[in-house]
This record gives sequence, structure tokens and C-alpha cells, in this order.
Amino acid sequence: MRIHAILLMIATMLLVACHKDELEPTELTSNPFDSDYVGADLFSLDGAVIESYVEDLVTYYRYRVRVRVHTELLLPNQVFSVRMQRLPDGPVTSLHSSQLQSDLFSVLLEDFELGNTYCWSFSMGNNNEWGGGNNVCYTVE
Repeated sequence: MRIHAILLMIATMLLVACHKDELEPTELTSNPFDSDYVGADLFSLDGAVIESYVEDLVTYYRYRVRVRVHTELLLPNQVFSVRMQRLPDGPVTSLHSSQLQSDLFSVLLEDFELGNTYCWSFSMGNNNEWGGGNNVCYTVE
């Protein structure tokens, strides 16, 4: 009788210890690599400057915008790619995390006007799958 009670108690403990709440897939939105990511912005404006450069003895100007990738939202040493597009319908380009300098990268705007606001769409990805992201806008001053 005593052995039956002990076995029943062990079986009950195993069942209780192994019980896990069921996951609701629609509530799993905290992974930046998921397209339905809901969380802090992954990208933000770090600074901007108008640069001049000379080509064929002609001086040109471009606007360099520094964008920060919030890698603190990722696992340490996480490899990723950034997809970017100037809105509303610019070409889509991407860069790999190995190309970043201290979690920063730049986008260049050759055709700009002072006082105008420009926006880019950025998203995080890996293994050719694109997840969460956000837009970054800035006004040329």
C-alpha cells in the first residue's frame, strides 16, 4: 500500500512538473526576425550631415544620414541583414551586419532640398527572410 502511494505521488509530481501552458502563436510577436514583430524600434536616426565632394572638377552635395541598428534587442553576436528602401518607391537594397560600424550605417541622398522630409523603410532579416522593422524620417536642414 505504501509503495502504491509513493508511486502515485511520483506520477502526480511528474505530471504537474511537466505541464506547460499552451502557446498562442498570435501572441509571439517579440522576435525582431518575425514579420509580425511588435516592440521597440529596431532602427533610429543617429545623425545627418550635408557633405560636399568633387567629381571631374565639379562640386556636388549629398546628404548622409546615419542610422543606428538597435542590436541590444538581438542576441549577442547575432548575424543579420538590413533591407532598406527610400519611400515611397525607391529601389530596395540590403547590407549584412558585418558591414556595420559600431551598429551604425549610412544612407546617402543625392537629390534633396533643404526643408524637405525624407523617409526610409528598414527591416531586419536573416537567411533571406525579412522580419520586423520601422520607418526612419528626417528633415534636411
